[in-house]
Amino acid sequence: MIENIKKISNLVKDQFPSFYKEEGRDFINFVVAYYQWLEERTGGKVTILSRELPEISDIDQTRDEFFVYFYKKFLPSIPLQNFGDKRMLIKHAVDLYRTKGSIDSIQLLFRLLYNEEVSIYFPRDNILRLSDGKWVIEYYLEIEELMDNKYYEGQIVTGLSSNATALVERYEVRLVANRRIHLFLLSNISGQFIPGEILTTPGVDPINAPKIKGSPTSVTVIEGGRNHEVGDEFVSGDLLGLPNGSAGQGIKARVTEIDTYAGIIEFTLVDGGSGYTSNAVINITTGSNTSGTGADFIITEFGNTSIYEYNNDLIQPYVANTINTIGLTNVISDTFPTLYETIGTITKIRTTNPGEGYDGSVTITITDPLLAPAGIPDGKGGFKGNNAIVTGIAAFGEGIVTGLKVTDTGFGFNQPDITVNLYNSANTSEVIETELNLGGIGYTEGSWRGTDGFLNSDRYIQDSYYYQQFSYEIQSSRTFDKYIDILRKTVHPAGSEPFGKVVIESFNKQGLLLSDFTITSGFFNEWDDSSTWVDTSYWREIAT
Repeated sequence: MIENIKKISNLVKDQFPSFYKEEGRDFINFVVAYYQWLEERTGGKVTILSRELPEISDIDQTRDEFFVYFYKKFLPSIPLQNFGDKRMLIKHAVDLYRTKGSIDSIQLLFRLLYNEEVSIYFPRDNILRLSDGKWVIEYYLEIEELMDNKYYEGQIVTGLSSNATALVERYEVRLVANRRIHLFLLSNISGQFIPGEILTTPGVDPINAPKIKGSPTSVTVIEGGRNHEVGDEFVSGDLLGLPNGSAGQGIKARVTEIDTYAGIIEFTLVDGGSGYTSNAVINITTGSNTSGTGADFIITEFGNTSIYEYNNDLIQPYVANTINTIGLTNVISDTFPTLYETIGTITKIRTTNPGEGYDGSVTITITDPLLAPAGIPDGKGGFKGNNAIVTGIAAFGEGIVTGLKVTDTGFGFNQPDITVNLYNSANTSEVIETELNLGGIGYTEGSWRGTDGFLNSDRYIQDSYYYQQFSYEIQSSRTFDKYIDILRKTVHPAGSEPFGKVVIESFNKQGLLLSDFTITSGFFNEWDDSSTWVDTSYWREIAT
């Protein structure tokens, strides 16, 4: 029906008056024949072509004889013999030009011409660049273990007290010293988080929000040793296979300040004795020293503790009473109640001031006002509360550590004001005593990500030809000479140098696996019918 409408000759008879059908049949037949001639594809074509203009202008329906006009209009730079699906190629010409110079345009060109997926490699990605390495430091918050911790991932968190904010990149649980450590890995940090504060985020009830446990962001040097230098690294014992006296692991610090010994007193706990309380009195006297002042220390820890029962009320008000006085038992129980005190052995002391100007040792006694007057034997020839031994000897030397910068806060050091021995990583016999000070955000020392900046198997020195900023390589099953002209005329980005790499995975005639190779000029001939490789070309392989 549609075809009949397109042909005017089928409608001519109905256009004449009825008397022509009786007296002018020859004339009608003549006119019909004329229109039929106009409609013939081998004849005049005028009518048929004018009626087919909508189809002719449609690339999907146009006749093959008109395709050449589409070709000259839209893709004159591509030889016709290279066209695969001609109509599909013309339909995507706009996409090809819109993306010209990009990876997408090159890949689209190969799909349209050869129905092949190709890869694009940029040699600049493997050029060695000085100082191009990526040093990455992780920042994190050690937090309480709560069920809602997982909902914080990808969310902005806010410190309830500090109003500091950060983005939680991910939530992790790590096993440290047989303990589960819960971490929020952070980015976009603003402000200073505070240990102990609650972390809030939209969608999580503050009642179910975790608290920050904290990390040791600074240290106070208690005993700085000697003969150290600025820049020396000190680490916790676990990193060296040594005990660190704490549940944490992995702290690192570098020496920032040192001082010189000039007659200071080094206190050493030789015997912690027994029967001491927190009220023990330290007495430092001259000894063999003839000069120097200011040296002092405190007791920081007790061990082997027990409970001591005693009563120290005076009986003086009752000296006139006889022992059988009525009610004396009640008076005694009411007037002389039993008291309790924790006593133990001194296990740790800390120098609060090493003093200066000493030329000899000092004499030290530690007595406890509770047990020392009682004269209770300790079983070793001494008396409880008066049997600890501490020496104080004048020291001279250089390189005492007075300042440290924490470079890695480690994990699990959450107890405030704890003391930790740090070891010189270059000489484990050198130990200093430090007190850890907690901050909110912990951080790692940092590490290199990737191989940028390192000369190794996948990094090359720039040669300003292949390995340069403006080169690219097409990895295809076709040789470079087959498409280089088309590439340059269509989508090749100006100012760049193209290369081609032939990638052949297998050859089904021989069943051989062939290596990848790169061709920059010349060409390879095809396999002939006898499966013999005929090589009459000049070629150069520059990379394997």
